[in-house]
Amino acid sequence: MNEFTLPGSLAALNRCLGEYPLDLARIAERVARFPALARRIRRASPRANLEEGIISLGSEGMRLLVWHTALSASSLGRRWCPVARLCRRLALANGYPLPQRAYLAGLIYDLGRLPLVAAGADPGAPIAIERRGWGFDHCQMGAWLGRAWNFPPDLVEVMKHHHQPERAMLDPQLVALVAAADEFTHHPARIAH
Repeated sequence: MNEFTLPGSLAALNRCLGEYPLDLARIAERVARFPALARRIRRASPRANLEEGIISLGSEGMRLLVWHTALSASSLGRRWCPVARLCRRLALANGYPLPQRAYLAGLIYDLGRLPLVAAGADPGAPIAIERRGWGFDHCQMGAWLGRAWNFPPDLVEVMKHHHQPERAMLDPQLVALVAAADEFTHHPARIAH
């Protein structure tokens, strides 16, 4: 995988996971193209074949594995893993009913940075700089990518509003968890003041 791009076949797999009804044979065929992902599925369900492993993980678990596998190979992805872990911990501590969803949201919240960085942007550029240089920011780009890659609306909302959680409508608690985890992880000095 190139440092800042998602292989088309992984994006296609992600789209398959958002289609209903799920086409298990098509998902298994796409998963088989990624040995690391297939190994993780088999580890999660050691007595099962690939299709049974996919069933046991469900679409949410599969989406989490797909993105974790894809993003852990990039420096930006490794930057987001601590946010994802903290997001899950905050979800558990605050009674959010879907800690796995919170982990996934913390993993993908900044996906809009990928194409900007691939085009030469500073990965830590403030939103105002992104808007001045590109005419849009990573939050808008993330929402666009999320819709294009068939993410559920609540995760698109996380990508769009993680810097303005008060604008969230679908799942404000999830967006707030991601915003807090991002701040604690990447901007601790702003919190201390």
